[in-house]
Amino acid sequence: MPLPEIDQKKTIKALRFLFILILPVFVLVFILLTQGDVRSFLFRGLTKIPSTITHQIIRFKTKKREFSSANIWLNRQLSIVEDFSEGQNTLLQGLIDNAEFVMARTRFPEDLESLKPFMHRFTEAYPKLFLPRLWYAKSLSVRNYEEAFHQLEIASKLSSADERPYRIAFELALAGELTDKLDQWCDRYLESQFGGPEFHYTSKLFYATGLRKLSLEVTGDSGKRYLVANMGLHLGGEARSYDFPLKETISINKIRLHFGILPGVAIRVDRLKFYNQGRLLSEFGQNLKLISWNGFHLNDGRVITVSRDFETVNVYVPGNKYGKADRVEVDLSFERLGLASPFPCGSKSNSHAKTN
Repeated sequence: MPLPEIDQKKTIKALRFLFILILPVFVLVFILLTQGDVRSFLFRGLTKIPSTITHQIIRFKTKKREFSSANIWLNRQLSIVEDFSEGQNTLLQGLIDNAEFVMARTRFPEDLESLKPFMHRFTEAYPKLFLPRLWYAKSLSVRNYEEAFHQLEIASKLSSADERPYRIAFELALAGELTDKLDQWCDRYLESQFGGPEFHYTSKLFYATGLRKLSLEVTGDSGKRYLVANMGLHLGGEARSYDFPLKETISINKIRLHFGILPGVAIRVDRLKFYNQGRLLSEFGQNLKLISWNGFHLNDGRVITVSRDFETVNVYVPGNKYGKADRVEVDLSFERLGLASPFPCGSKSNSHAKTN
């Protein structure tokens, strides 16, 4: 039996059609294999899809104050994050952002109650994350004081310097007239200087914020920048001298102070001293001028920190004539401010400052 004749024109059209379909795929694969930046861009874009979709939905739900629906959608996003890979993966940041967005819009006890199932599951999935633990404690504070205090203890260990667990603890203790709990949390608040959240929330300069970290930035006339760290920051309210040795003698053009501290700290810059080869060349006190990046300035010269990442303060002397120096000494005082009015730890605060 003779074979049917092949229509060459139809074959050529079919091959052209296949070529048109395959060529973009081939080009895309080639780009992904050879261009790392493009590959990373596409990967990042794909990983943001669950977060973006969820955000649009929960934004609509929270406007209508439907927090029970927001709870459902956050749980769905959590399932996607867990299925993607174990541990802290690239999808986790989007979930944290969406959960923070929802929590920032809660106002009433029933709002927090609606979110409690998700918050409990979130802490079970990622027990070492500070914010989910804090949010879970807040959701428990509506009905279960004992368990709320337990979760706050865990949160304060994860980030002992962060004031947010103490705010919730003070509120619970005052509302329930729990004097022992109030004293316990007052002691913790006044003594906490170490630790800040390390996952996604911190300045690259200090890696993790706390209440112990500061550095001096000196820019020379040549434009070269020098950054000198000092890890001895001390709370208490009294001025102390902080020493910043430079690697060489510098003709100074600009000075800035960087503080890796959390909100609610009053900073006072009392004096600048410039040394060269062990000899004091100049010092400035009352005539200093300060401007901060994020903080607020009181009439008495103190700077109040508000940023959860870091604070930077530019320091200016008369005529901006700093001179030359190989060592700079800065007199600073730091005082942790109260969380209530009147502050329930007031009497303890004074005695604590004197004993440290």
